[in-house]
Amino acid sequence: MFQKIKIVYDLNFTNYYKHNKPLVMKTLLQKLVSIVIFASIYFTTQQLHAQCGAGFTNAQINFDMHYFETTSMPTSPLNFAIGKNKMRFAWTGTNTLNGTVATHSGQGGSFGAGNDMQYTVGNGADTLVFDKEVSNLRFSVYDIDNSQRMVVTARNAAGTSINITTLARVSGSTLTTLGSGSTSASATASSTAVANNATNATANVTIAGPVKTVILTFTKATGTDPVFISDITACNNNTTTGVFPTNYQAISTPEAGQPHYTVASYGDSIVAVDMVNNTVQLLYEVGNTNLIDTLFPPAINSLAYDPYNQVVYFADNARARRNLSLFKYDVKTGVKSTWVADIRTLGIQIFGNGMGSGGASFYDGALYIGQDMTNTSGTTEPATVYRIDIDTITGNALSATRVWSKRGYDGTNSVYDWADFVINDGVFYNFNSAASRAANTGIEHISLTTNTVTNGYSLGSTIINGSQSGIAYNGTIYHFHDSAYQAYNNAGGFAARVTYSGAGT
Repeated sequence: MFQKIKIVYDLNFTNYYKHNKPLVMKTLLQKLVSIVIFASIYFTTQQLHAQCGAGFTNAQINFDMHYFETTSMPTSPLNFAIGKNKMRFAWTGTNTLNGTVATHSGQGGSFGAGNDMQYTVGNGADTLVFDKEVSNLRFSVYDIDNSQRMVVTARNAAGTSINITTLARVSGSTLTTLGSGSTSASATASSTAVANNATNATANVTIAGPVKTVILTFTKATGTDPVFISDITACNNNTTTGVFPTNYQAISTPEAGQPHYTVASYGDSIVAVDMVNNTVQLLYEVGNTNLIDTLFPPAINSLAYDPYNQVVYFADNARARRNLSLFKYDVKTGVKSTWVADIRTLGIQIFGNGMGSGGASFYDGALYIGQDMTNTSGTTEPATVYRIDIDTITGNALSATRVWSKRGYDGTNSVYDWADFVINDGVFYNFNSAASRAANTGIEHISLTTNTVTNGYSLGSTIINGSQSGIAYNGTIYHFHDSAYQAYNNAGGFAARVTYSGAGT
C-alpha cells in the first residue's frame, strides 16, 4: 500500500506509460528531490548550404526526417519545424501533396540531397510562410518540365515585396530563367519530359531576405505533372528563433544532501524512484477518469512536465477507443483538466492507436508529443513527433508543428516503434524498440537545428518494448525497464543494471 503524499513542491515529469509496463518520467521536486527527466534524441550530420553571419543560426527542414503514409496524405497546410522557428507549407488549385520520396535522384548542382517533397502541380500555388522572418533562404525545385512554368515571389513581415536574389538553372539545364534580382522571377520549361535522374530541369532559389512568405505559382496549359521541392535551409535570427537553450533541466538540481529521484507510472499512479536508495514511494494518484480501456488497465501515457509553470501534460492509454485528447494536471492547484479535447484541431494527423502509445517531453517552453502508428502488419503508418507551442499568458495550445517522422511498418515488419524519447539541449534522443529495426536505429541522436542524424547505435536487444529513457538534471541519460535502470554513456553503451524496489514495483 502506498502512503499518499500531498505534493506542494515543483514537479518535473517526462515520459509515458506504454504496453502496460512501468513508465519512467522526468520529474523535479525542488525542495524534496531532484528529478531525472526523460529524453530521446536522434541526431545526424548533413552540410547546410545557407551561410549565416554573426547573430544567426543555420537551420534546415530535412525531408529524410519526414515520412508520410502513402494512402492518407495530410491536408493543407502543414507546419514544419525549422530549428526553433517553423514554416507553414500550403498548396492550392490543382496542386496536391504526394509525400516525401526518393524518386528524384538528379540532385547534382542543387541545394538538396536525399528525399524531397513531391507535389503534383497544374495551376496553383505552393506557399511557404515562416513564423519569424529568415535570411539567406535556399532550396531547389526539381523536374520542371512538360511546358510547366514557375513564378517565384516573396514578401517580408510587413507584406512588402522583396527581391528574389537568384533563380538559377543548373549547368546544362533546359529551363529558361528570368527575373533574378527582381521581385518576380520565373523558370519556364520546354515541352520535353525530363527523366527523374536528370539535372537539367532544376531551379535553385536563393532569397537574401529577411523573408517571411514565398509563393511558388505554377501554371500548365493542360493536365498536371510532378515537381519535387528539396530540403530547405535558412538562417534564423538568434534573438528570436536561433539557439536552443542548454541546461534547461538544471532547475531539477537537488539541494545539498537531498537524494536524486526519478518518477515511474504504475497504472494511474505516479511514484518517485529514489536513485540513491533505489526505493519508491507514491507521489500522487491521477485517478482513472478518462483512463478506461478495454485492452489495458487504467493507465496514463505520454507524460511531460513543464518545470517552470508546474503543469503535467499527459494522454490516456485508451488505444482501443482511439483517444484524441491531451490532459493537464496543475501541481500547484491539484486540478486535472482537458487541455486539448481533440488534437486533430491542431493539425496532428491520427492513425489507429490515437494518442495511446506515443512518447512526450517538455522542452524550451513547448510540449513535444509523439503520435504512434498501428502495430499491424500491412500498414505503412508513421510514428511522428509534433511540437505544440503554448501561449505564455493563457497556457493554451497554439499550434502543432511536425518535428520528425518515420515509417513504423514496412508492410510486413515493425521497423520503428517507440521505447521512449526526450528532448534536451537541442537534441532529440530517440529509442526504437521495433523488432525488425534497421542497424544503428536502436537509439539515434537527432539535431533539432539541422533536422539530421548525428549518431545512431543498434544496441542489440537492450531497447525493448515498454522501455523508458530519462535524463538527469546533470545531463546523464538513463534507460529504464522492469524496475531497473542503466546509465547511458552517449556512445551506444550502458552501465550495469540497477534495480529498485518498493510497493507497486
